[in-house]
Amino acid sequence: MITGLYAIKDTKTVFWKPFVHHNDLSAQREFANLVNSGNELVASNVDDFELWKLGTYDDVTGAIVSKVEFICNGISVKKVNE
Repeated sequence: MITGLYAIKDTKTVFWKPFVHHNDLSAQREFANLVNSGNELVASNVDDFELWKLGTYDDVTGAIVSKVEFICNGISVKKVNE
């Protein structure tokens, strides 16, 4: 199965370790959950974090195809307190 390879970028430092997700929407949902979870580092600096797609990963052949694409930033997925 070919899945997406993603990483969170801290714009003040580096990319975090990559992770695999089925598609861009499920990766964005996981990123939004992190942004809105109360994680102190991310919640306090939401404008410093971005989600990037690094490419694809084929779990049958082990092939990784690099194609780096911006998906979204922390501000765009941050929920406003009601």
